[in-house]
Amino acid sequence: MRLPLKPATFCTILLCPVIFLGCATAGYKKSSPACIDDYVRPAETDVARDTRVRALQHPAYHLIPFQRNQMYFCDPRHLTWFFFGNDADGIFGEGMAVEHPYSTNINWLTWFRWDVTRNPAHNMLFYPPLGSACFKKHWNWSLFKVDGRGVSAFARDRTGVFGEGASSFKLNLNDLKPYIAWKLGRFEAYLGWRERGNLGGSCRLHRKPKKE
Repeated sequence: MRLPLKPATFCTILLCPVIFLGCATAGYKKSSPACIDDYVRPAETDVARDTRVRALQHPAYHLIPFQRNQMYFCDPRHLTWFFFGNDADGIFGEGMAVEHPYSTNINWLTWFRWDVTRNPAHNMLFYPPLGSACFKKHWNWSLFKVDGRGVSAFARDRTGVFGEGASSFKLNLNDLKPYIAWKLGRFEAYLGWRERGNLGGSCRLHRKPKKE
């Protein structure tokens, strides 16, 4: 069975890829170098500011926008911004600190180390639907918690990553997303969406403090 296409519909189908690709090559509403003051933390040293200037001039920012508001609504780079972008600290980690950046070497290797291995999918896990760290207020609810204050269930959780005391365990819904954390002496581990809505995981054993 063949469904005839109207001329207008046929032309629209042909023009969609052209329009889509055209938006990608038309540039940004705001150039990346012009975003020098859009980092979460302002640079306080010459090294930090010089590194940010060089980073925003790197060709990688032609493929991965620094800020979402740089793009036109039909720009396909919304996808690269969502999956690979980091509008808090930059894709090279150049804005992670006010005094000294993650690295002063702005190249593809630094991008891979920071954006892929150390902070993968920052924007995807920061913004909805997967993330909620961008919210001003957060909803933290313990399904079950045991810590230095005792045992509680189905109650508001006002603690941080872990419960209070030397040992604790909690199973939470933070912004309606699952989170589990336990602490036993020097051992700590957690997995899920933390109290501020950011996804993370850790499993570590602290060193025993040395005697004086």
